[in-house]
Amino acid sequence: MVQKVPPPVGFAIQDPVFNRWLLELVNILNGDGTIDPSLIPGFNTLQNEIDALNTLTTQQQQQIGFLTALVNQQQASITALLARNQVYNGATGPSVGLGVDGDWYYNRAGGAGSRLYIRVGGAWVAQAI
Repeated sequence: MVQKVPPPVGFAIQDPVFNRWLLELVNILNGDGTIDPSLIPGFNTLQNEIDALNTLTTQQQQQIGFLTALVNQQQASITALLARNQVYNGATGPSVGLGVDGDWYYNRAGGAGSRLYIRVGGAWVAQAI
């Protein structure tokens, strides 16, 4: 069996705001009513501020989504660039482990040692200059 909360004591009559608050609380606890938000000082201002924060949060989430898509696009572009063949150079011939098939290497030693190499079948093949 649910017991009802008794009405506020007599001393609350001397403070109308406190009395109103107690009556509203008693109504809620008894299931007889609800608090009218318009009677709570500052409630509408607080609700407007909460709504403004929710709007900002939504806008920030949209901006984060846009920036995430942009970063993903840039990462895809970088990955595609790194997958392209490379052109290397040095003062000696290319080392065995350098590059992948299709890469080029220019030995800029000068004179008879200057050669252009293309990596084919896992090996650097010298080309006539």
